[in-house]
Amino acid sequence: LADIMKNIYKYEYPTPIQSISIPLIHKNKNVIAVSETGSGKTLSYIIPCFHNALLNKLKSENKNKNKKSRYKILIILPTKELSKQIYNESLLFNKYYCENNLKIKYINTSVILSISNDYTNFINNTDIYIGTPNNIFKLISLCKDDLLNSVSYIIFDESDKYFELGFIDIIEQILQIVSKKLKISKIFFSATISENLIEIINNNYADSIKVRIGSKNLPAKNIVQEFIYCSNEEGKINELKNIFHRQIDFPILVFIDGVNKIKYIYKKIKYECPNIECMFSKINKKEREEQINKFRVGDIFVLLCSDLLSRGID
Repeated sequence: LADIMKNIYKYEYPTPIQSISIPLIHKNKNVIAVSETGSGKTLSYIIPCFHNALLNKLKSENKNKNKKSRYKILIILPTKELSKQIYNESLLFNKYYCENNLKIKYINTSVILSISNDYTNFINNTDIYIGTPNNIFKLISLCKDDLLNSVSYIIFDESDKYFELGFIDIIEQILQIVSKKLKISKIFFSATISENLIEIINNNYADSIKVRIGSKNLPAKNIVQEFIYCSNEEGKINELKNIFHRQIDFPILVFIDGVNKIKYIYKKIKYECPNIECMFSKINKKEREEQINKFRVGDIFVLLCSDLLSRGID
């Protein structure tokens, strides 16, 4: 593991959140972990969860070739973009550390429809399930105890985002279902923590171990902030143009509140800089994935976006 972390992930040492979270999750504790964006939270739960799932699966197969692993993992993310990213991250760790021994499935509507008549076979041949709250809830509703009786971890990543995106009712329903399963470890990761989330967790899991790295709800230390005062909306657009005309490093993310506002600002500034695009939830999933990939490789210089990309996306 140490070699993989150094050579593949370029971590010489564990980050603070990894140092504290990995041993707790490895021991199957209920954990609430709060740490700034970019602090290595994803690997904080992937490493211990996947490690335990792998050991359990190998032991089961050595004892009985036909016996199926009973150490399954549910990972819930607030957006499709983030769930796809964690899915790809999971495939990478499975490849290098688990030698592809774990079977990982990205849960979407088509997967749920395809297994509706034979979910038992699907459960027996899948170790890790990754998806958004709606799709994971549909999966749990379809498979019920056949799935939950074999789950050891349920992870709620970017937990505070569930409130902002309107998923909290579904999350509460999932929590009520899994709270009856004492063998399932409930794990919450977030860059910020709200009183609403603390209240919901305390109502269901008073024994949770709370871990916080850094000051509460402050930005990452490696982010430099600058405040520019603009007297009105047009002033903000003019200032944005001025930023593009300076010698500034690309790529640039511009966060804008509201789809109509994004479209309006895009029309105003699209000729100020090459390769400007906009992205928001109403754009179809395939196009959004293409835009993110173009942004990553440098084909898009400036991306005007909603808070869809505001947290967790690499």
